[in-house]
Amino acid sequence: VANAWGQTPLHSFLYAKTLAPVGCLRVLLNQGQYTKDALKTRDNRNRLPLHVAAAKALPPEYIQALVECYREACFETDHSGSLPCQTLHMATQGNAEIDGMEALLVPLAVHSSSRRLSNMVTAKPSS
Repeated sequence: VANAWGQTPLHSFLYAKTLAPVGCLRVLLNQGQYTKDALKTRDNRNRLPLHVAAAKALPPEYIQALVECYREACFETDHSGSLPCQTLHMATQGNAEIDGMEALLVPLAVHSSSRRLSNMVTAKPSS
């Protein structure tokens, strides 16, 4: 269920001015189908919850929790065409905590590596 800004309760939790403990986020993330739907819901700025966490430069444990639940969000762009890793980089002016940035980049690196490996396996030897 989204509000007038297209935000689910998960978006609102992440947009809040006062940051609740990461344990509260983990409770929200363990709500079955609701969580799966909320993690894939874009707000009116075309942001997934992971984009919101990146834009607010939330602590790494928040970003890690979101990535653990919906890794595919690392590959999704927002209204400006930015991936969450790019959004975090811009929000922190290049000074993002390494653990948060790593959580966003590892899925991209793994995907890229597996694609290269797949291409190598299916490539025909040159004669």
